[in-house]
Amino acid sequence: MDHTIEKVIAVAHRAGLEVAVWQASPDNAGMLAAAGADALSVNDVPGVLAALAGDALPSRRLTERDVSQKGNDDE
Repeated sequence: MDHTIEKVIAVAHRAGLEVAVWQASPDNAGMLAAAGADALSVNDVPGVLAALAGDALPSRRLTERDVSQKGNDDE
C-alpha cells in the first residue's frame, strides 16, 4: 500500500478529523504543512518559522499581485 503523508492526512480530513503533528526539528515542518497538517507543534520555533518562510512552501509565498490586491482590500 502507498501511505504517503498527504494521503494519510487526506483520509483523516475526510473523516472529519484535524491533524496536529509534533515535529521536533524544522526538517520536515514544511513538508507536513504542505501536506495539509492543521497544526504543527515544534521544539524549534525560530527554525520552523525560517523553514516555512523559505523554499519549503513556495506556493504560500506572497507575490506582488497578492500584495497589491491586499492593499486594495483595505479600501
